[in-house]
Amino acid sequence: MLRERPVLALLNGVAAVGSLGFALAAPADPGLVLPLGDGGATGTDLYARVYAARAVPLGAAVLYAATRRTAWHPAPLLVVAGLAQAGDALVGLGAGIPGMTVAGAAAVTVHLVSARALGRRPSVMPVAA
Repeated sequence: MLRERPVLALLNGVAAVGSLGFALAAPADPGLVLPLGDGGATGTDLYARVYAARAVPLGAAVLYAATRRTAWHPAPLLVVAGLAQAGDALVGLGAGIPGMTVAGAAAVTVHLVSARALGRRPSVMPVAA
């Protein structure tokens, strides 16, 4: 379904790659996401909050997917991705990390606008039994 909308596919892909890049690089170099001069305690708290911001909406997505008898539609996953990014943006705002706040807010916009645009087109097909 996203392939039918190349601009939405590109924007969501860029947001996903950025998020994955930081998620994979940060454990090796926490300085990539932590405020300058952070001694570590704030970083641990930051990572705990980021984990919670992602675990709750992603768990809800898995539950949703596990209980549906229809083919996959990207809109619910994009909503979950938007909620996870909103959590990241709020954590960034609270921790005083402008890049995390701005990038998260941009990803929220991309994911939620895409979900709304795709949600307007019914294309759910039953799964073969």
